[in-house]
Amino acid sequence: MEKTEQLHEKSMLHDDHIETFSLLWIRGDVNKNEKNSNNEQKLRAIINYVKIFERIDQCQQYIETMSKEDRSVLIVNDQFSRELIPTIHNFCQISSIYIYCSNENKHKQWSKTFPKIRAITNQFDEILVRIEVDQKIRMKIEEPLTIKPLNVDDEMNLSTAKLDESSIYFQILIDILLRIRSNSEDINQLLSLCKKEYRGNKNHLATLREFQHNYSANTAVQWYTHRPFLQKILNKAFQLENIDILYLFRPVIRDICIQLRHNQYPSSIRLYKGQLMSKNQLNNLKKFTGKLISINSFLLTTTDRESIMNDLEETTPSNNIQKALFDIDADGGEDIPIPFANINPDNNRDGEKDILFMIGSIFRLVSISYDKNKRCIIRMKLCNDNEPDLKQLFENMRNEHEYGETNLLALGMILRDMGKIDLAEKYLFRMLNNLPPNDSLLDALYPSLGLIAKDKDNYDKCLYWYRKALKNYMVTRPSDYLTIGDTYHTIGIIYHTNKCQYDKALDYFTKAIVLFKQFDADMHPMMARFYDSIGGIHEEQRNYSQALIYYQKSFNIKKKHLPTNHIDISISYKNIAGANGYLESYDTALEFYKKALQIQTKLFPLQHPDIALIYANMGAVYAAKNRSQQALTYWHKANDILRNKLLPQHPLVIKIDEEIRLASSKITNYESIKRTGRKRVAAT
Repeated sequence: MEKTEQLHEKSMLHDDHIETFSLLWIRGDVNKNEKNSNNEQKLRAIINYVKIFERIDQCQQYIETMSKEDRSVLIVNDQFSRELIPTIHNFCQISSIYIYCSNENKHKQWSKTFPKIRAITNQFDEILVRIEVDQKIRMKIEEPLTIKPLNVDDEMNLSTAKLDESSIYFQILIDILLRIRSNSEDINQLLSLCKKEYRGNKNHLATLREFQHNYSANTAVQWYTHRPFLQKILNKAFQLENIDILYLFRPVIRDICIQLRHNQYPSSIRLYKGQLMSKNQLNNLKKFTGKLISINSFLLTTTDRESIMNDLEETTPSNNIQKALFDIDADGGEDIPIPFANINPDNNRDGEKDILFMIGSIFRLVSISYDKNKRCIIRMKLCNDNEPDLKQLFENMRNEHEYGETNLLALGMILRDMGKIDLAEKYLFRMLNNLPPNDSLLDALYPSLGLIAKDKDNYDKCLYWYRKALKNYMVTRPSDYLTIGDTYHTIGIIYHTNKCQYDKALDYFTKAIVLFKQFDADMHPMMARFYDSIGGIHEEQRNYSQALIYYQKSFNIKKKHLPTNHIDISISYKNIAGANGYLESYDTALEFYKKALQIQTKLFPLQHPDIALIYANMGAVYAAKNRSQQALTYWHKANDILRNKLLPQHPLVIKIDEEIRLASSKITNYESIKRTGRKRVAAT
């Protein structure tokens, strides 16, 4: 198979590291010596990414460029502490600060005003111990939690609710990733990525070797919860929607899902999770009280409320950060669409349980309140299949976004829908370069690459892929006139709309029509589209009589297949009205505009922009008939709608304003002439 252009693959790393936490150490001396190297190794055993700074400005600049979702632990040597800490203390990226100094007493007083300072000591081993203890708590409550609203309007009935597209797409993305088959090469790439990340970290590399030799599907949950390199990497990948990493780790994610489903918790349970959240996050979350939210990562909870409260008490958040306790009710059983399970059934402390929820678990946000200690209490209830409309929601979701067989093509298409065009292209090229020349999947892959090229405004490349698809169809499905005809039409649309090459567009539209007629499909619904497209070109070329002929042909086909109030019928009415208007058959034009309006006012809200466009066109027809008062009435109706939908500087708003001004002026002049005429008559 010919190897098409290779897409340059960007690094899988969106940053210098692929974990949320990093450790920054400003010590002045950046030189490597045995003592420093040993200390760095010990630190990397706790937090892998360690960055050393020589100067304050370097450290501060680095912190300022960090993502607000990242968290850093800071070690400050004695001589830098007083100058640096006041400038960076309130940055949300700074989690905790440790001062390494020769004289503890001289820092005790001034440091009291900076609650993020966790330790002041001249013993580095003491700093190591404190960081290790604190980091276990930080991992539980400071890893940012990715919460997305599922429905974003005031309707509680999901059959009519407007859905948050990013949440829906994420649910589909995870579903697709879990279904794509894995192979040994995926695991090799996963290990290669981790080895690159943990290069020089003896502890983590030893863990990786153990993972490579001992990991199995039935140990996935244990690896995620007890050997936290997986948890650290996946948490950040979910947070950033790092598709490359999620793709590589999909075998592990799938194994965790299967384990959770196999061990699904069978009954009702009350669970807790501590979390530090910004006040902005909480204010946004409050807007969705009573509605559905999705947790777009694994969610680790416990029945041990006291331990969670103790962990929260150990934290020292800055002014903009709030301690929050998630209080969760969950009913287990077979009707749970997304599983959760007790991950330590044999090692519970005094009957306490640790419960892990699968990615994408959906909850109803019951309430947000505050206790007497000003801790935020977030009450949630897990949704199951009995939740009103939830099952229907997922069925509708998959029907609306049909991605076919689960493979890299499906992944590429969902990424395209998510707006990740470059990533979509990368995975489609990966699929292309792994397929044999005669593979049946090429039938769908070539036009998908055409869509991506069109999204990137590369119309020549778009045509290349659609022509390649067409050539392939001629070989693999020569009698499939529907697919071949549709491809002719698509190529014609690109020539017409994107390249303004009308003759070539007409040629391809005509090929589609001829092909359908060869198969006695003269009245097939797709023929209406072909005729409309030809009519549109004739209209743009001011061949209005020809345009009207093709619009009428299209309408005759639609009448045969569609109900009288279908939106496509109203489009035909508008097309016919427009052509008649250009031909100065004004009464006929108004008749068809009114028919279109009758349908669209039943299908759309009265403030819909399409209705405004009909009003504007009716205004233009009345103006052409020199009936300025009626024209003014319809232009005002259009203007009332568009001013609520478009910016004042939008060309359409400006155009209608100008028409209103001209019509008003014409009416004023006419009234003035009439008054002058009356005066002359009276004078005689």
